[in-house]
Amino acid sequence: MKIVVADDISDCAEVLAYLLRGDGHLVFVASGGAEAIALSASVRPQVAVLDIGMPDIDGYRVASTIRQNEWGRFIQLVAFTGWNDAHSRQRAAAAGFDLYIVKPIDPMPFLKRIRELETRLT
Repeated sequence: MKIVVADDISDCAEVLAYLLRGDGHLVFVASGGAEAIALSASVRPQVAVLDIGMPDIDGYRVASTIRQNEWGRFIQLVAFTGWNDAHSRQRAAAAGFDLYIVKPIDPMPFLKRIRELETRLT
């Protein structure tokens, strides 16, 4: 499955990409919101894992921008954030995210949830 990972903290993005690649996915990494939008438009992934707190364009805006495009209607969007409050979760749902995951993650349950997204696509 093609996955875009976007996080302005490069170590976080690379570790997540490594984990997903180890699970057999083709992963593309973006270092910010603008790059995530452009990369998603180019690659057309099945899943995009987006940090919320990116400084250039936050994950909420990235998600809503992706959803406004025909090619982005069926991408499974995953909010990947350190924010674990009701307001952030509500904003994520309103922006079009399908799944909300709070950092730090436990790798095995995280991969299980990504695999569950894959079943939605078939």
